[in-house]
Amino acid sequence: MKMKIKWTKKQMIISGCIATILLGGSVYAFSKSEKEINAKEIKPKEVSISELEKEGKTTEGKLSEPVGEEVKVEEKQSIISKTTDFTYDRVFYQNGLLVADRADDIDVFDGELNMLETTYSFPSAKESLATTHDRQNHISGTAVTLNEEDAIYATYFNREGYLDAISIGMTESQTNGRRLMTQVANEYNVFAQTEFVNNQNQAYAHLKANDFHESNYKTETGSSVSDINQNGYFTVIKDSDNRYGDSFVNIYDAGLRNVTDDNGQLEFKKIETTKLMTASNLNDKNQMVMQQFTTGLVDDPSIWTFYDLDTDTSFNFPSHIEIVRFYNSSLQEFTDGTLGEIGMADNLIYFDKSEGLKPNDTTPSNTDYLPMKQGIISKDGRIIREPFAQQILKPNSNGVAPYQLETEGQFGLINVNTGEVIKEPFADNIVPFNENGLSSLSNNSKASIVNEKGEVIEETDYLFISPLTNDNTGTYREYENADLGILKIVVK
Repeated sequence: MKMKIKWTKKQMIISGCIATILLGGSVYAFSKSEKEINAKEIKPKEVSISELEKEGKTTEGKLSEPVGEEVKVEEKQSIISKTTDFTYDRVFYQNGLLVADRADDIDVFDGELNMLETTYSFPSAKESLATTHDRQNHISGTAVTLNEEDAIYATYFNREGYLDAISIGMTESQTNGRRLMTQVANEYNVFAQTEFVNNQNQAYAHLKANDFHESNYKTETGSSVSDINQNGYFTVIKDSDNRYGDSFVNIYDAGLRNVTDDNGQLEFKKIETTKLMTASNLNDKNQMVMQQFTTGLVDDPSIWTFYDLDTDTSFNFPSHIEIVRFYNSSLQEFTDGTLGEIGMADNLIYFDKSEGLKPNDTTPSNTDYLPMKQGIISKDGRIIREPFAQQILKPNSNGVAPYQLETEGQFGLINVNTGEVIKEPFADNIVPFNENGLSSLSNNSKASIVNEKGEVIEETDYLFISPLTNDNTGTYREYENADLGILKIVVK
C-alpha cells in the first residue's frame, strides 16, 4: 500500500519584518507593521526574485502558488507469495509435483503452487482408478481392472496432474505384494516397482514407451531401485542379502533412445561389487557411494567406495571411515527412502568408527550411546575437518549445511566445501538449504526464512517451515500438531 502525504499551507506572522519560509517545497511571505514590534528591530533575510527564479519558485515575477508534494512510503512485500486455501494431513513431493492429502481428497500442485486438477475424491474414484495411502506413507495403486479383461493396473499422476495407470500383472495372484513406487511420472516414464517373492524383496523398473523409447523395457531385477536424477540416470542394486546371484550396481540412462543389448534390453553400466551392503542414490553430479565387503567375508570390515559415473573413477575409503547419507531432506518423498543421498557438495560427511561409541550419561540405561561426532572428508580421502559436530545436515551444492555441536544444542552453519564455519550456533533448529540458498530456522517457536549467511530475510508467525524444494515450495505448521499448509516463496 502506498501512503500519500500532502503538506498544507501554514501562516506565520513575524512582527515588523518580511520572512520567507519553505513548507513542503513552496515559499510563503508574511508581513507586519513596525508598530507591532515589541522587541528590538529584527532585520529580515532578504531573498531576491531572481534567486527565487533560479530555484523555479516564481512565475512571471510573482511568487508561485504552493504545490503539494507526494511522499510515497513503500510497504515491504512478503517473500511468501502464495499459500494454499486448505491444510493437509500429508504432503508428498516427486518429480516436480506436490500431492497433498486431506481426508478422502487429494490435491495436486505444480512448482508454482497452481492446482493442476480439481480435487480427487477417492471414496468414489476407487470404483475405477484408485489411489490409497499405506502405512509406509507411499501412495500405492489399488488393483483395478482397466481396458484389458485380465490386466491389473496401478495408478499414478502424470506430468499434468491427471490420474493414469500402468499394468502390474495379469492376475490377482501375480500382483500379490506388488507395489508401484513411482506415483508422479518423470519425463522419461521410468516407473519403479517392488514385490515380495520367495521371502525376498525384489525391485525393478519399467520404462514405458515415450519420446525417448519407442518400446517398453524392463530392467534387471534387484533389491532396490533408486530415484531418477535430473540427468536421467537411475540405479538398480542387488545387495548381498539377495540370494539370487551376485550383488551388483546397475546404472541406467533413461535418456538414451532405444539403446539395447543383444537381448533387446536397455543397456546399462554394471559395477561389479563384492557382498554389496547398500548404495546411495546417484546425485545430480552423477556421483554415489556404496558399501561392500571387499574380501566377500561378512566378518571382515566393510568399506565405503565413492564412484563418479562421468569419469568412471572410484575411491575406496579406509574401513574405519563411515560415510553419512541423508534422508527426508525435503518434503516427504514417495520413494522407499532406503538408499539415501550424499548431497551436492564437493566433500562428504563422515564419522570415524575407530573412536568407538560413548555412553550417554544423561539416560539411566547403560545401553544408550551418543552418536559419533561427524567431520568432513574429500571424495579422495583427505580429511577436511576432523569430527567435531554431533550432526551435520545435508549440504547444498554451495556446501552450506546446518550443524549441531551437541545433541540438545543450537544449530550453526558450516561450508562443507571449505570446512569453514559460516556462523556459530545461533538457532534452535535449521533445516537443510535448497539449491537457491534458502532455508528456514526456528527460534523461540517462531520460524523465519534465512539465506546462506544465516541472515533472516523474513520472519513469520508459523511454528515450523519444512525444507524448501528447488521450486521454493514448502510446508508449514501454525501450531503444534496442526495440519500442514503449503507455501511458495519468491525472492527477487
